[in-house]
Amino acid sequence: TAWVRQKWIGILPLMSSFGHYGINALVRNSGGRYILAMDWIGALYFGIGMTQITIWVIQYFRNKEIQREIIGETPYQPISYHSPLKFFTKANVLTAFIIILVGCSLPIADQLIPERYPDILLDKRLNELPNEINTVLSSDEVNIVNNFIHQGGSAFLGRALYPRFHRSGQGESGSTWQAFYPRPFPRISFYLVGQKNTGVVLPHQKKPDYFPNGADVLIIGCPRPDYFDTLAIIVYNSDGNSRSVYLREPLEENFACIP
Repeated sequence: TAWVRQKWIGILPLMSSFGHYGINALVRNSGGRYILAMDWIGALYFGIGMTQITIWVIQYFRNKEIQREIIGETPYQPISYHSPLKFFTKANVLTAFIIILVGCSLPIADQLIPERYPDILLDKRLNELPNEINTVLSSDEVNIVNNFIHQGGSAFLGRALYPRFHRSGQGESGSTWQAFYPRPFPRISFYLVGQKNTGVVLPHQKKPDYFPNGADVLIIGCPRPDYFDTLAIIVYNSDGNSRSVYLREPLEENFACIP
């Protein structure tokens, strides 16, 4: 509609947005506030499209040419009706039924999307944990992790976003998530999205060998006011098998969740 009626002027906002997004992509600017300057353009064309669809719907139900003055093509000319409008036609009733059906189906659609990290999967991971960590940890380390879990330690599954390794004193003081703030010890930190949405901190002496962004992880530790204080992290590969295990360093035998 914008092109048919206004030609190049009609698609000028669209071309401007492509140029804006293209420049930001080339210089690798982050999204957010840089996209905000042009996000109204999508709403503009969406509104134009919905207006055109509304005109087509009116034409269909009236079974007549819509008044051309609405779209600015011809001067207004009164329309004479040879018969009264019929609202309860078969087409109208069918359309209304479909609209109601679609509206009622929205809550059902939410149930069709499977939960990615259900509690049953967490139980399965915890049951498999002793066998998985036995091959990479010492018996003392395994006992510390197992005892912590049995004593009521917290465990959550989720996806690790933006994993980072910071040395002592390093960090990102301007970050939205306090897990990335500078701290007086080296650590692995990331943001967990899943059974619990939280920043995660694991004191660790060296950079992890394997920790891709977006990996599924099992975290074991204690929720703190500003981040999740971690005892152990198990990182899974894309096949769902454990790939790496990272323990708190130095490992505290009496590590506990103190209220």
